Amino acid sequence: MAIDPRTEIWNAAFETKYDAYFSELVEETLMKNWLKLDHASRVLAGLTATGSAITGWALWKDPSLTWLWPILTGISAALSILTECLGVKGKLRESSNSMRAFSSLRIELETFAYRMKIDPQFSVTSFQKELLAFRDRYTQECKRTKDDILRTNSMQVKCQKNLDQRLGY
Repeated sequence: MAIDPRTEIWNAAFETKYDAYFSELVEETLMKNWLKLDHASRVLAGLTATGSAITGWALWKDPSLTWLWPILTGISAALSILTECLGVKGKLRESSNSMRAFSSLRIELETFAYRMKIDPQFSVTSFQKELLAFRDRYTQECKRTKDDILRTNSMQVKCQKNLDQRLGY
């Protein structure tokens, strides 16, 4: 029994959309996690900056809280150094760019699928070329994504569960 090439194109398009959507969610999660670290660092730096000496004076007036100021300033300094050493700004930019690229690809693949639904007798040759171009874009974007210490197996499993839930699995 021969397999309809249209079915194969449909299946491959769905697989590619799934992969792009998964990558989009991973990059979005990475961006959110790096953003949390960046915001925490900025807030603590603002609280402990010389301009916020009033906060320190308030803590120094209460003898039971004098220990808090050195801890806050120490954590602030450590976070500032950590965010700089880890290149958080660059990681935020990279994740944001990758997320947008994968999102764009996913949306275009959804449109591609709608076009196949609207015209079930679509041209196999032209749709195959389009599908291969989508696959190539996905491959190129995957090559651009960099390793990230926050991209853990458990984070990816959560993203996959989130994706499966969004898709109704």
